[in-house]
Amino acid sequence: MKNTLECLKNLITNIYMKKLKAKYLKWKTSNEHYERVAYAQHTGEWEFLKTDKEYSNRLEYAEHTGEWEHLRNDKNHYNRRRYAEHTGDYEFMKTDENEENREAYEEHARMFE
Repeated sequence: MKNTLECLKNLITNIYMKKLKAKYLKWKTSNEHYERVAYAQHTGEWEFLKTDKEYSNRLEYAEHTGEWEHLRNDKNHYNRRRYAEHTGDYEFMKTDENEENREAYEEHARMFE
């Protein structure tokens, strides 16, 4: 009896997980950036967010995985600044295209004068 109930429980769990996986798989390629993050959160697959078109998802990847290097040359100025704040590497922002990032570099450099 116990084995039968255990088998039934496992079968129901497997069916449920397959349905969830199909649902989450749609989120991986969704046009909604928050669904792509939800996919990563539910499946544990984060790597695809490293190059996501949404800047906040690339940042989410860095915060979750601890891998920040890809943000150093990110097309979004905010992500480049977050990289500098996290790593302490501000030198590359000395000539950044974004004025606020150049100011952040100058402010950081003044702390060490």
